[in-house]
Amino acid sequence: MMNKIFFSKLNQAFFDIEINTEIPNDAVFITYEQHMELLNALNSQCIIFDDLTYSPPKPSQFHNWIDGKWILDEQLYKKSLVPTQITKRQLMLQLNKLGFYQKIMGLINKPEYLDLKIECDCSTEFGCKHSLIIAIAKQFDLSDDDIDNLFIEASTL
Repeated sequence: MMNKIFFSKLNQAFFDIEINTEIPNDAVFITYEQHMELLNALNSQCIIFDDLTYSPPKPSQFHNWIDGKWILDEQLYKKSLVPTQITKRQLMLQLNKLGFYQKIMGLINKPEYLDLKIECDCSTEFGCKHSLIIAIAKQFDLSDDDIDNLFIEASTL
């Protein structure tokens, strides 16, 4: 059986003339052995080059191929370490640790913040977009990084 597989660098994909009606202009004919080798490389998240050699496997989901090497996206990696949720207990302990607890409790006990008090009283877990977290950020002029750090620290309590 004759191999009819092409590889496109631009698409980082294979094309079979018996299946695909259109083959990209940059596609090159490859042998069965090359197809198997390149398929393994792609499955390891390697980047395949014009000459059909390939990069080392992608070290992690936080790496990007830049200027011929895998570079760690530190911001993406750091963001992955931030818990998406913390418990009410963790949040309250961390607010107390930061010296914010009394001020926030005083704020949400005002009649004009009744909805926020109900949200706080009825919630058992808090994400970064929870109305109480947004109010805390606004009240104390906290950046997204500050909130991330609050969540990281709170998750250890």
